[in-house]
Amino acid sequence: GWRNKLQKLVLKLWPALHFSWELLTLLFYVRYLIGKSRFHSPLLLMCGVRLANLDKEDYEIIDMRAEKMLSFRSIRNLQELAHWMIERVGSSLMNSLEVAAFFLQFLDWFYSSSNTPRSLTNQPIPPPPKTAGIQRISGLKTEDCPICLKTRRQDTVLSVSGYVFCYSCILLYVRREGKCPVTGYPASTAQLIRIYQ
Repeated sequence: GWRNKLQKLVLKLWPALHFSWELLTLLFYVRYLIGKSRFHSPLLLMCGVRLANLDKEDYEIIDMRAEKMLSFRSIRNLQELAHWMIERVGSSLMNSLEVAAFFLQFLDWFYSSSNTPRSLTNQPIPPPPKTAGIQRISGLKTEDCPICLKTRRQDTVLSVSGYVFCYSCILLYVRREGKCPVTGYPASTAQLIRIYQ
């Protein structure tokens, strides 16, 4: 139908239109930089908004407005008090809106999925390790090293499996084999954690 034809036409023309718009924007930037234009963007030209530097006269006007604002000590009647309160409430609302907008943007950034690390609870639970023949050896106590079968010295846990070994035994084994001797999970020396008692 006509919608499909229109969609295909827009898809064909879009790259040329986009390129033309970006080129026009670049021309506006260059003309603004060399002082040939008062507008640095075609959108601002359409809106009638232009950038300008404050002159000495502008600073004087700002100072005059600040002097005209009522101070609490100069209030003489009820009408001036009401005027002062309206100014203060308006100023407070403007400041609180700015802070609230900043806070909402911060919360949006903080809770966006691309910036926050995934929680450990969202990770799938790994299957239980398959025990190798080393665990079937009779007489192995909980304080024994599964590699040398003696009482552990310098207890060190391998974080990928959770088993505890002698430091020298597991260090040599992981360097040589690159895996846990009990579960067979891939491991490196960076995953060795000394246990200090």
